[in-house]
Amino acid sequence: MIQITILGSGTCVPTKRRGTPGIAIRSKSSWVLVDGGSGTLSRMASAGIDYTAVDYLLYTHIHPDHTLDLISLLFAMNYTPGYERDRALDIIGPRGFKKFFEDLSRPYPWIRPKSFPMDVMEVTDEYFSVGYLGVQAAEVNHGDLPSVAYRFTNDAETMVISGDTEFCDEIVDLSRKTDLLLCEASFPTDEFDTQMHLSASLAGRVACLAQVKNLALYHFYPVCDEYDMKVLCAKEYDGRIIITEDLMELEINQKTLRVINNRTHP
Repeated sequence: MIQITILGSGTCVPTKRRGTPGIAIRSKSSWVLVDGGSGTLSRMASAGIDYTAVDYLLYTHIHPDHTLDLISLLFAMNYTPGYERDRALDIIGPRGFKKFFEDLSRPYPWIRPKSFPMDVMEVTDEYFSVGYLGVQAAEVNHGDLPSVAYRFTNDAETMVISGDTEFCDEIVDLSRKTDLLLCEASFPTDEFDTQMHLSASLAGRVACLAQVKNLALYHFYPVCDEYDMKVLCAKEYDGRIIITEDLMELEINQKTLRVINNRTHP
């Protein structure tokens, strides 16, 4: 079983409805956090997710809306009264992430671990594991910035998180026949600038070509809420489409996906 909590379904543009990107994944007793912009830590609390239980932090790229709460999370792990972490923490990101972390720790030295071992690693197109999950990383196109998407496998269940990407063969190949593709759809139509992102129809095209079982859209700029993103996506993909919301919970169990909670919007 893979459980997914959408901590933020939006972008760098703050709205009342959608926070910055962040996805929490649970498999058995293992918690993985993928990305985390500003406000992610407080939404984890709203979702009932204990930040001290997270042992793996994965980042798709270093844009602020995907990484800002890394500072808040590490600061909390170091300085919560009555709590001293001793378990290891792995932080994984794309090419250049080690330098990014070193640069970040200069003005914020308090994020360096006080009482626990921590590894910062970079991945490109390789396989590794986080807890009970196997992970295949793949570099995708997001302008000139190194960016990776992740495919998670737990026994027979699979899911892919696209991160930020434009249409490319890499995201199609990584998503092939997955149970769930959680895919960015930054804009409603191709009339917007999709040079570094996907529109609803392009996300649908990825899902169609990859023959995914279920497609969940996230990373919406505010303009997306003025359109029927499901209808636009369905022009390219005839499978199940979910429009995610903040604090929505999804579960893949025996290759079946269900929405087990949606705390905000119907």
